[in-house]
Amino acid sequence: MRSHVNRGTPEQPGLVFALLPGGACRGRVFRLRPERAEEELERLWAREMPTGVYDARLLPCRTPQGTVAALAFTLSRRSEACLARLPDEELLHILRHARAATARRWNTWPRPPSRCAAAVCATARSSA
Repeated sequence: MRSHVNRGTPEQPGLVFALLPGGACRGRVFRLRPERAEEELERLWAREMPTGVYDARLLPCRTPQGTVAALAFTLSRRSEACLARLPDEELLHILRHARAATARRWNTWPRPPSRCAAAVCATARSSA
């Protein structure tokens, strides 16, 4: 998805992976202590929802201890931020030029950006 906040600016949007409804991913589920839950959820909400682009949903997550409901932030396929698959050259251009407080420019990485982009593309294709 295009990002105007954490990975880019309105003038030079960056890219962020997003969860789309109907898909699946592997990740981690974190349990919050009841006495810290409100504070931690406020911090999480401030980080994930500065523009309100996501839909906050409770989703079933399989864990070794069984299925639990977990808060997830998904992106509607109808959102303006949702992108179709980008050609590799456009993807590399965006990754190299996006600037924001949390963005890291790819052309400063020690390994060639084409290998990184290939891994990004392969991950995006396998989870589509």
